[in-house]
Amino acid sequence: MNPIGIYGEELAHKYLVSRSYKILFRNYAKPRWGEIDVIALDGDEIVFVEVKTRTQRGFGGPLASITPHKLNSLNQSINYFLTHEGNIYIDYPKRIDVIAIIIDKNTKKIDSLEQFTVGI
Repeated sequence: MNPIGIYGEELAHKYLVSRSYKILFRNYAKPRWGEIDVIALDGDEIVFVEVKTRTQRGFGGPLASITPHKLNSLNQSINYFLTHEGNIYIDYPKRIDVIAIIIDKNTKKIDSLEQFTVGI
């Protein structure tokens, strides 16, 4: 992962913790489907978070990378998690959130940080 992506994931982690999310896993990866950036509890709801960090708004910004293919891969990873390591959460309400971050690559200041629910 590039340094901007690593920095963005750290910002997202701090953002979630500041909003009282209980972080269960970071960078949960299964080679067949990919990675879930953050798995957390928001109250009684389990949240699977995809973090997208960009240094510019061009090409549709961070949300443009959340394609149907990406959502399918994410759902497969979520299903694996829920039937293996996270089976105690299988009956919890679930959602997928995207944290979209745009930063200035020179100053490392956050231009914007938004959280969107994209479903399950």
